[in-house]
Amino acid sequence: MDSRPSGPVHSTQQTYQQLTPQQIIDSMPSLILEERAWLMQNQHLLTRPETVTRLQAAYYEAADKKIDRGSPEYFRLFDDRLSVSSNRSHLKSASAYCP
Repeated sequence: MDSRPSGPVHSTQQTYQQLTPQQIIDSMPSLILEERAWLMQNQHLLTRPETVTRLQAAYYEAADKKIDRGSPEYFRLFDDRLSVSSNRSHLKSASAYCP
């Protein structure tokens, strides 16, 4: 007697749909305009779990140091922690990302 189940065999792995960086950014309503602009310019940081963890760590470090969100010092910390080249145009063009 055949002990295999009849019918289609379902994998135990679920189908996983990876979110795009834009979808991730859009799912964070508490971002200020400058943060949204910075993330738009650095979308590659949202594509790997390890860099997302580093983003979170930089955010908490800035909060612990009482660095104002959106300030040049805030983004310098992110740039330093994530090895991002310094590009301050996000401070000037943040309104372009306002929905």
